[in-house]
Amino acid sequence: MSTQIYGQKTMLLNEDLKNNSQEFPIKRKGLSNIIKIKFGPYSTDNVKLGISTTQSGNLFKSDVKTSSKNNYSYSLIDEGGNTINAEVTEKGELELDDKKSFFYRLVTNVDIQVNDNFNIHIGEIPTYEIVKNLNQTVANFENTNDNEGWQCIIVTPMDAGMEDYYFGGLITYDNKEISILEVSKNEKNETYSILGISFPILYGYEFFQNGKIIAALQNYPLNKQKVWLHHDLDEKSKLVIASIIPVLINTNINNMSTLD
Repeated sequence: MSTQIYGQKTMLLNEDLKNNSQEFPIKRKGLSNIIKIKFGPYSTDNVKLGISTTQSGNLFKSDVKTSSKNNYSYSLIDEGGNTINAEVTEKGELELDDKKSFFYRLVTNVDIQVNDNFNIHIGEIPTYEIVKNLNQTVANFENTNDNEGWQCIIVTPMDAGMEDYYFGGLITYDNKEISILEVSKNEKNETYSILGISFPILYGYEFFQNGKIIAALQNYPLNKQKVWLHHDLDEKSKLVIASIIPVLINTNINNMSTLD
């Protein structure tokens, strides 16, 4: 079984990208910070983590709401002398309408709880509707050498196990766009499974521009993270993609680390 599990620890990689790209293993620069990394000619520095805040409300109504906010920043430095400053803001909103009032749930022992990781625990299962379930990450970047900037927006669910799961990522720069898509299958084109039971795992991400795959990030497992950059990419595009890698590594990191 251990051989089977080990074999599933490589993401499905597009053949064109595999044959026409340079691979950069990601090296951790310290154990205390997940985004202090180095890969190829790129490395992060000046990592500053902000204070996370959470709020819950409307406990006496039929809807259950919680929200979160987190800020952090870092610099990405390349060997060509570029320094990119990144400012990242994560905002999460989770709202459920369980079709029952607080007093009904109190009397019938039906309870919906949202823990610190925004996982949902439902006691006696009621009928409920997901009103909101998203975590939006906005990352702004600026090259200190020429003051050029670009932005990336990522939308992920606050609880991937809930219904209406979706993911979306988009980088905009120089009137260009790069889309980011998830990869949930291994090199055998299969989802992660143990003894025939399938477990959805986010292996990594693919980057597309004008319908063509141009880069990829293997995010799982943590000790085998890698970046692939297509040979056809210009240096500016490589720098733009490299700048967002720490944000993607930080996204949903708790879900992946529990499986490592």
